[in-house]
Amino acid sequence: MKITDSIAMLELSGPNGAIYPTLTWDENNLVLIDAGFPGQADALVTAIEAEGFRAEGVTHIILTHWTRTTAAVLMSTMRIRNPASHMY
Repeated sequence: MKITDSIAMLELSGPNGAIYPTLTWDENNLVLIDAGFPGQADALVTAIEAEGFRAEGVTHIILTHWTRTTAAVLMSTMRIRNPASHMY
């Protein structure tokens, strides 16, 4: 769901309800903020593509917190990164 011209909220359904990773972009960067639950990599890619982007175009991934769950998500979303992307 597009929030502004450069921010979109992605809805991913999970075991405890929906979560909302966020995309923000400018002419040079596509930033993914949070990445969903483990096992949602395909749904995340689909959600990114539904906003008109290629998942391989993600230049930065920002995780807002670090737990065992976010570590698993990080590993499962590594495949959507391009080689030049940065993770925070």
